Amino acid sequence: MSVTQDAPPAALDSRAEEKFKEAAQKLLKTLPEATRTLLKQLEAPPLQVGNSVESTAQELGKFLETIIQRIADQKKDQTRSAKAKRLVQKIFKASYPFANTLINLAGQAKDYVRSVECSQ
Repeated sequence: MSVTQDAPPAALDSRAEEKFKEAAQKLLKTLPEATRTLLKQLEAPPLQVGNSVESTAQELGKFLETIIQRIADQKKDQTRSAKAKRLVQKIFKASYPFANTLINLAGQAKDYVRSVECSQ
């Protein structure tokens, strides 16, 4: 006989619950930090023993939809941020030759002003 067949049902439930918690912790560790932060902000629906499978599944389904929507919104924000970053980089690259010329001119003007001041 195996150990699981000899164990009382409460012990099996307890062991299964512990394994589930361990698996959930491992899963959380694999998620990106932003997603973990998001999940900490959400509150899972309370699961009651007396509820039917259908109602529990429906509650969990709604909760998963909320998670998926929040992650999608977060990705949209990251996409906007990335687009803005690329735009700034493009502007910088496009204006660099002009800015470099202005900096050189400013340096030459400063040298000229100094030479004029020293000659007086």
